[in-house]
Amino acid sequence: MTPHEAAPHVRAARQTMKADSQTRRFVLARIAAAAGRAGIAAQGGIFIRSCVPNVTYDPPSTVKVGAPESFADGLTFLPSQRLFVARDSKVFRAVSAVCTHLGCTVHADVQQETDAGNPGGRPHAQTLEFI
Repeated sequence: MTPHEAAPHVRAARQTMKADSQTRRFVLARIAAAAGRAGIAAQGGIFIRSCVPNVTYDPPSTVKVGAPESFADGLTFLPSQRLFVARDSKVFRAVSAVCTHLGCTVHADVQQETDAGNPGGRPHAQTLEFI
């Protein structure tokens, strides 16, 4: 027997160790590959989800409030739509009554300004202050 040749029982032991180490290595490589694929798939799912807009079920921005004759000059509050409608003869303006900060309903205070030169106190302008 030459020094480079191993005994048969040593060769058998080496082959067994080699087969076991390849099996363990193979299993660990498979686990690592599966974890890598799972991570890539999760990132892909997150990316695809980010491309889809969030759907909001807000009420439509266009609403029917009624006939123009149903509004008197001045400010009218429509509680069902949370909307203020201001009429000045033939000119209409609509203002949302929803606070952009917390979403609560704001209130309007109409203040009449009188002409200082007219002692009768006939109002000549309205000032709207939203509280």
